[in-house]
Amino acid sequence: MSGDIHLILDASAIIAYAHASIHVGETIAEIADEEGRFAVPTVCLAEAGRRLLGADDPRVLLLVQHPHAVVTGVPAQEWGLLTKWSVALGRLDLAAAMVEASVNGAYVLTSEPEAYGDWKDGPVIPI
Repeated sequence: MSGDIHLILDASAIIAYAHASIHVGETIAEIADEEGRFAVPTVCLAEAGRRLLGADDPRVLLLVQHPHAVVTGVPAQEWGLLTKWSVALGRLDLAAAMVEASVNGAYVLTSEPEAYGDWKDGPVIPI
């Protein structure tokens, strides 16, 4: 699958998808219609799995197997940026989503925009 990454799903968006959120599903469909991709950072997957009480949740497995999904990890050379965002946001999962957004020029889809503080008016799309 080629195409640029346009959207990053943070842990809260992954959880919303697992709970059949129409808002997440429609947003993913729009990305797919444009032949784009959406990223699911591994740190966000781990946090969503923790909150959903398991990494083997079939709804999350369905998400990561989506033909337009790409599971991402923060590149080693971006550790400084990850640190910066971790300090600013106070959570590693939010930081990972913002690093992915920064690196890809993408937006973060979230159901907790307030967690992004002053950055919620930046590349953050609330659901």
